[in-house]
Amino acid sequence: MYHIFGDTMNEKYRAVNIITDIYLILIFSVFPLFFTNQYANIRHDKYYFFLICSSLYILSCLTVLFLFGGFRQLRGFNITDAAFLSLIIVFSISTLLSDSPYESFFGTLGRNNGLLLYLVLFAVYLAVSRMYRRGDYVFIAFAVACAIVFMLCILNRFGFDPLKMYEGYTDYVRNDFTSTIGNKNIMSCYCCLTAPTFFALFINRKNTVRYLYLFISIIGIIAFLCSDSSGGYLGIVPVFAGITLYLLRKKGFKKLFWIFLGIIALAVLVSAVLLIYYTFFDTRTQLNGFTMFFRFNEKWGTHRGYMWIKSAEIFAGFDIKSILFGCGPDRFYAAFAPFFEELSSRYGDITTNCAHNEFLNYLITTGILGLASYLFLFGSAVARALKNAVKAPEALVFIVPIISYLLQSVVNIATPITTPLLFIFLALSESQTVGVGYSKKDMLL
Repeated sequence: MYHIFGDTMNEKYRAVNIITDIYLILIFSVFPLFFTNQYANIRHDKYYFFLICSSLYILSCLTVLFLFGGFRQLRGFNITDAAFLSLIIVFSISTLLSDSPYESFFGTLGRNNGLLLYLVLFAVYLAVSRMYRRGDYVFIAFAVACAIVFMLCILNRFGFDPLKMYEGYTDYVRNDFTSTIGNKNIMSCYCCLTAPTFFALFINRKNTVRYLYLFISIIGIIAFLCSDSSGGYLGIVPVFAGITLYLLRKKGFKKLFWIFLGIIALAVLVSAVLLIYYTFFDTRTQLNGFTMFFRFNEKWGTHRGYMWIKSAEIFAGFDIKSILFGCGPDRFYAAFAPFFEELSSRYGDITTNCAHNEFLNYLITTGILGLASYLFLFGSAVARALKNAVKAPEALVFIVPIISYLLQSVVNIATPITTPLLFIFLALSESQTVGVGYSKKDMLL
């Protein structure tokens, strides 16, 4: 079996593999359930848990490699590695050039998505992409944790609070927060990352544990519906539609494949036509409920339209330095500050620290080069997974949540609650194409 550490699997490599599995189990099963004081500190709870857990993981791997001389046998540097390195370089320059390098490094003005988080994510990516070996027990632990998170969300939706998370809080918190994840939009994002993943695992696996993955995926869809966040449909619907098309083609149902593809194409076309018509031509007809999404203006998407329009104005007013490198990682708050008074008078929001569109957020905070690096990173991972789909089909499994996340991120935000999972899936996908192969024995549970 060929792998990035050498041509044989000896004890030192088994050690880092076991350490990696333990780390993944902690991130997949403990991380989403961890909290200390209901919803009061839930983002910080998970942020510090991830930093501490990841730091111990990296130090453990480095110690093992140092003791056994593994560094001499490390090899392999691909385009995705280069893309991630370029992102780190751009984010570092953006941090140094910002008005407050401290805020940019720690993300104190935003949601702790500063340079520090991305440095840790980069280290984790390098380690997991080289040291992960397929083991279903990692995803069984993940499935159990997800089942708990999903069931809590469903129970919360119907008025049950088994963990007493809502005690002492107002109805606002009850309506906007759920499970052990937090804000309903973040819960929706979590479902977009996990439900499609388990369905992809169900398709990929051939053993009996696949039915557990199918069950968790179904529960995840129910939890997503209970989260009551419409932005998640941008991730859930296209990905499951794509999986359906893949299955129809794989099973030889050519007629059904083309019929379903035609329905999808028609739905996209009609939606685009309605959006253009009600945005540019008929601006007076009253739209209600779901149809409101077909008219883009400042009120669109719980006034996301306002923040996007103003974000475009901010970027248009940047000097060349800020156009290239932005105002500093996670410093959207500082860039948007001139509009706080208007935001408050129109929509009642006193402040905001994100654009509620991750791509716009990266554009404002890290500039054109930062956004380009981010797109290049995930674009290269998707391309490599597709290119190696025959030899490493499991790479596609981990690409599914990445695509789902990126689609829903058009209307959502990056947080230390869900962003680490995105980069873990990136690392797992790369672990399949970075030079690691598997024997038939490795494919068994």
